[in-house]
Amino acid sequence: MTLAYLENQLASALTLKSSQEYRHWLLIYARFLVNEGSEHRLRELCKDLLGPVHKSAGSIWEANILGLRKRDLLREVLHVIGQNLRFQRVFTEYQDQLELLRTK
Repeated sequence: MTLAYLENQLASALTLKSSQEYRHWLLIYARFLVNEGSEHRLRELCKDLLGPVHKSAGSIWEANILGLRKRDLLREVLHVIGQNLRFQRVFTEYQDQLELLRTK
């Protein structure tokens, strides 16, 4: 599989409004990024799913996508990331931010 193929699958799931397919392809996409060692793209994905940590008047972040909570998806993506020691720092950083948000 290629990156473009996986990104197209995610876009197709969005177009078809299929939450099950979106979740499926998102996790495969995350696994691909981990296997390819693409830390930058992993961080972008995690940042998008985490959303803003502080509330601001100009924030237009949507907490859900296709009826799925983005932060719940992030927890699943972090599980994939956490299986690779190379990305332990990324895992810890976003896991800590999720925990901080949970306690607020």
